[in-house]
Amino acid sequence: EIDKDDNIWVGCYMKGLYLINNQQMAFHSWSFASQGYSIGTGVTSVARGDNGDIWCTVQNNGVYQFNKEGKIVSHPASPAGTCTIYRDKEGGYWITTGSALFSYNPYTGASIEKLHFESSGASTIKDDEMGKLFISVYSKGLYIYDRKTKEVTILNMSQKRRHGHLCNDWIRHMIVDRQGLLWIATSNGVACLNPQTLAFDTYGWTSILRNKQANYLCETGKGNIIIGTDNGLYLYNVAEKQLSKFPNSETLQNKQISGIVRDNHNDIWIGTTMGIWQYDHLSKKFI
Repeated sequence: EIDKDDNIWVGCYMKGLYLINNQQMAFHSWSFASQGYSIGTGVTSVARGDNGDIWCTVQNNGVYQFNKEGKIVSHPASPAGTCTIYRDKEGGYWITTGSALFSYNPYTGASIEKLHFESSGASTIKDDEMGKLFISVYSKGLYIYDRKTKEVTILNMSQKRRHGHLCNDWIRHMIVDRQGLLWIATSNGVACLNPQTLAFDTYGWTSILRNKQANYLCETGKGNIIIGTDNGLYLYNVAEKQLSKFPNSETLQNKQISGIVRDNHNDIWIGTTMGIWQYDHLSKKFI
């Protein structure tokens, strides 16, 4: 059977239905195994390189470099237990292990320890325009490392501050918005930190979505904050200071959201435990 797009559908006896797609595949994969690398574990983080290159970390297996064609071109040295690689706004690279933060040169494999901690890992790093690095030290809260002064500030849920405190020490994702505020998704709600004053009550609250696991954050083209949880998608309207379910997102209800990206056309791409969804911002529909 040939459909309207000239794709061929073949029904095979006791084998199911097969599609011979006439169009170019939308998705491609870059494989370790097909290039002779047996990694045994999963990719834990990726960072953009130069000229289309991608750097990634593999649990218990260090750092790898893919070129823009998807070929592995290097496997530089890195500290034992490397779990996260991050590139800051100035182009510098950082890596973390379960116990330390390092500045890193992926081209030489050289690393310098900058910060020591004890944790099961530091899964997320972000930085702002003021030279601050924000590190989520899992189960220990938020570590703020000032690259200029080398000072370290630690914020956690046990602290009692006049303008609020971190709602949960198990941080899953962070973003710095266009105003320089740090949004923090945790295993129990979302917080918003002003890095200059260390206040958590900029919008009149110290946390939202209490008792929900927030997994990922994304800023819209209008400056609002999309929040992906273990049970659907939410939107915080910054101007109105109002939280609501993301419009027309009923199809994502009961799905665990693990990633959100806004593309150059202002469409939103959402990774879930049940596939990848695209939000067409013009039709306001999820595909």
